Amino acid sequence: MNLATMRSSGLSLLVGALLASASPLKTSRYACQTALSCPEGTILVSKTDPSAHFTSVQDAILSLPNDNTTQTILILPGTYKEQVNVTRSGPVTLLGQTDDPNNATKNKVTLTWAQANHDNTGQAVDNVFSSVLTVAPTLESSYTGSGTTGYPVPEDTPFGNIDFRAYNIDFTNTWRDYSDGPAHAISFNFVYGFGTAWIQSSEILLRNCGGGITAWKGTNTTFTNNYGVYIVDSTVKAANASIAPEIRGKCALGRPWNSQHRSIFARTSEDASIIPAGYIDWIVDGEGRLNKDTVMAEYKASGPGFNATGREDGNVTIVMDDKEYARYSSPARVFQYPDGRFGNIGWIDLSVDKN
Repeated sequence: MNLATMRSSGLSLLVGALLASASPLKTSRYACQTALSCPEGTILVSKTDPSAHFTSVQDAILSLPNDNTTQTILILPGTYKEQVNVTRSGPVTLLGQTDDPNNATKNKVTLTWAQANHDNTGQAVDNVFSSVLTVAPTLESSYTGSGTTGYPVPEDTPFGNIDFRAYNIDFTNTWRDYSDGPAHAISFNFVYGFGTAWIQSSEILLRNCGGGITAWKGTNTTFTNNYGVYIVDSTVKAANASIAPEIRGKCALGRPWNSQHRSIFARTSEDASIIPAGYIDWIVDGEGRLNKDTVMAEYKASGPGFNATGREDGNVTIVMDDKEYARYSSPARVFQYPDGRFGNIGWIDLSVDKN
């Protein structure tokens, strides 16, 4: 099954790498490749088609009513340089037009943004302003802040989007840094946020390295939670043959945003870009964030990027066995209701082509 899903109250999944998901549509969605075959009320976005309702995805999203109705946006082929922010609570589906929904390499729609977390004066700004895609009920709840805990979500924040889906769309962040002066290092994380994200049967393509592929902010709750990011049955590799030699052995699977970071690469194929230790600690002012509450793990990882000896010597990565992974082994075991009960998966589209 190809499935890429994410859900949280106040989820902020900020993408700085290409996540080329091969998630196929349900049979009923295959037909929605022209406005004539889409659900009634579908909004059409195109840079060039004069019949389109909007020329940008964000304008289309802003036009949606702030209620619980189901809305569909069909995006015609092209590259859209913009940030997409979804704040409404009702279901939203973004469909990228394609003639081969099962093949991510055939995607014809790209949403891209190019910005770091500093403005043109060098002043630091919140990470949310450098993201390509943010799903959160309010701007305040999407702030990530800095330090080990980040910006606290206000207590009166409403529950976030109840059903957000994106099909056949590539999300990229192509920001580059240039400095004609003292050398400086840029560290960044590809997939970071808080809440729970499940990324299934996808490719994470590395254009460069620094920081870690994942950085997740865990949260204290009165109940046992499995908040984290889970990358399952997927591939982690250099984006192309030209960059592969430059990043060989330089990319970390992740680093802890705070001590309650949880991320697991399960049954992933990893190329030689990954460092021997797998994960790294995040050292700030001489202090690390890694402790007994941190879960930075792999389960049945394979490929040249998985070095069992390096993982053991690094003493950072947890290599899980069947018993340890069982707690996190399916979406039903990690997605929770607000009261902490597990099994909150009714919103996930499981009616997909399994071929």
